[in-house]
Amino acid sequence: MKKVREIVNSIGSSKIQKVGVFVNERQDVVNKAIRFCGLDMVQFHGNEREEYCRMFDTDIIKAFRIKENSKNIFGEIKGYKTSYVMLDTDSENFGGAGKRFDWSIAKPVIKRKKTFLAGGINERNIEEATALGPYAVDVCSGAELFPGKKDLRKMRAIIEKVRKI
Repeated sequence: MKKVREIVNSIGSSKIQKVGVFVNERQDVVNKAIRFCGLDMVQFHGNEREEYCRMFDTDIIKAFRIKENSKNIFGEIKGYKTSYVMLDTDSENFGGAGKRFDWSIAKPVIKRKKTFLAGGINERNIEEATALGPYAVDVCSGAELFPGKKDLRKMRAIIEKVRKI
């Protein structure tokens, strides 16, 4: 946690939101990270239930893992009173897999909730993803050379396309 706090403190800009990402973490650990690291919001990317998400006094992004055969995802999501939801492709591990799901099933959620769209978004499909009208897009793996290593060329290409939208 000390390294995270150093990074957050080095950012220095109040315009940049500092988000901690947690997977099935204990409430006391999340609260300690919020205070110690100066986080503005948290993202839960595990099996956290709605009751758990209500335990925090900060903005919450709750990620939902969309399976191939998902049809009515809004039915599961509508009970969550979080500030934002994230729709991402289901994978064996928690977190992004860099694979796209059928974005058309996201439309009912995007219409009703502030939605982060994730799942295989990259320089080739960023325009299609933003045309759906999400609150934000997550291009993490779409801007990587390999997992964990960002690719400056890909990042620039994505930013250039977004600027033209």
